[in-house]
Amino acid sequence: MTRRLLALCAIGGVLLSTGCAAIPEYTAPKPISTASGDTTRTSAPAGPQGGEDPANLVRNFIGASGKPEGSRAEARQYLVPPLDKSWDANRQLTVIEDNFNTQVTTDGGVGDTQTVTVRGRRIGQLGTDNAFVPGQEPLDLELPVKVAKQKDGQWRIQEPPAEILVARTDMDANYKQVRLAFFDPSGTSIVRDARYLPLRPNNTLPQRTMELLIGGPSAALRNAVRSALPGGVNLDTNVTEDNHGAMSVNLTGLNEVSKEDRQLVAAQVVLSLQSVSNNRIKLQSDGVSMIPDKQEWRPGDVSKYEHNFTLSPETNYLAVVNGAVRYLPGGEPFPGPAGSGELSVVTAAQSPKGDRLAVVARSGDNVALRVGAPTALRQVSLPAGELTRPTWRPEGPELWTVADHSTVMRVVESGGVWKPQRVSADELTKLGPVTDLRLSRDGIRIAAVVDGRLLVGSVVKEGETTAIRAVRQVAAGALPNVVGVDWWQADQMVVATGGTSGQVLRVQADGQSWERFQSTNLSPGFTAITAAPGRNIVVADRRGLWQSQGPDELWSQVSPSLPFDVVPFYPG
Repeated sequence: MTRRLLALCAIGGVLLSTGCAAIPEYTAPKPISTASGDTTRTSAPAGPQGGEDPANLVRNFIGASGKPEGSRAEARQYLVPPLDKSWDANRQLTVIEDNFNTQVTTDGGVGDTQTVTVRGRRIGQLGTDNAFVPGQEPLDLELPVKVAKQKDGQWRIQEPPAEILVARTDMDANYKQVRLAFFDPSGTSIVRDARYLPLRPNNTLPQRTMELLIGGPSAALRNAVRSALPGGVNLDTNVTEDNHGAMSVNLTGLNEVSKEDRQLVAAQVVLSLQSVSNNRIKLQSDGVSMIPDKQEWRPGDVSKYEHNFTLSPETNYLAVVNGAVRYLPGGEPFPGPAGSGELSVVTAAQSPKGDRLAVVARSGDNVALRVGAPTALRQVSLPAGELTRPTWRPEGPELWTVADHSTVMRVVESGGVWKPQRVSADELTKLGPVTDLRLSRDGIRIAAVVDGRLLVGSVVKEGETTAIRAVRQVAAGALPNVVGVDWWQADQMVVATGGTSGQVLRVQADGQSWERFQSTNLSPGFTAITAAPGRNIVVADRRGLWQSQGPDELWSQVSPSLPFDVVPFYPG
């Protein structure tokens, strides 16, 4: 017995040595404390319970496919031998709506082989960079899955779908959203880039997060943001926890990076790891402190780079009421010609700081754009039959609008004159008439309503040209007949859909998730919607203006004295 125990201990020592081979000898490795979830999963994969009919077998296989640990070990148990060993578990991951169904047909009257057809709706795919890519029309799927009865009478899958299908709730349960931190082009403000990592083993989440950060922005943001991490940077050692409870991140390839840029690197690393760990972070470059006078870091040390774009508490929001700009909720006139009613205002937008106003007003059979200080509006040379509600850039005197549903224009102040410039937006405008366009609060993304669909793109500088790139339809299956959109956060929108069954929804910028607001008190159809960070969402319906703090809250009326055809707007 003693010899057997000694032998087992020796084998265990070899295994432990092999498993830690990539971890540097000078660090005492420990499991890293993560922000949520268990750090281990010791139970064996469940697999088939026995006796499932073909339809339930395939449904349970799809459920098991949502568990990525062990190269989808649980899903493999649903496959016939030897396919259970050779099945490629790293192929395209397709996220589908939860209410998919399965239907069985017998092939040629032979009962030992059957085909199960999976019918459902695609939401999107998880890309090779772990970013979510929203599904595009057509979303309906119909995939055959062949099953065969085994010698023991149990059904197993003989020909699985070419895609790995995962229901949305299973993805939410088994994948963690990691919000990587990159910089806007000015290098002053963090932009979040959502990725999705398998939750388990979650003691490796910091390591995998760092690998994604080093890999750079996702395809949707690749040319819109920048990384302070230079090309060639890498992890010199694994991300580990030292004996004092600090997470050690040791980078290599920073020799030519200035101290100022190392501060930006530190911000990206610390803020990217924020969603997967509560530990202090020890940043190193080739084994020594990355910034000599700073040994350990917390998110508060780099908070100056995170702007939430929350409006000042003193800032009022406005609305166009009967052709004039009014303060809300009381309806008092806004100063200047826009508030007097003499301009016949159709829609308007106030700059983020509140010092400028942009007004679209009727001018004969067309409309005219006037911009400037509220008491000194100047007409812009931008002839059009229609203009969308203007939307302001967060920095500098610049706003955007869409002329005649087809031409995206930016209007920039130069020498006291507001000059229109065309935005390269063919990726967007070729998809149909643009009826609404909003710049995100950080100016990195746009949201647009195009032919009743919600589209998102990124703002890219290409030499002297500003362009909209990486245009994608989001939440296509959940958003029929979109009538309005606005940004609630830098990467979250609120959307109003049309018709008598219209709804208000919160939608994530990448389209991975959405949530419906309560409909109590509302009377669709909706005509306008506006939002701002830290403020109530305001929607206009056929009975007036209504506001809500979020999807779980009831709607309350802004003012019963306001008419129904108002256009509300926050600064921005």
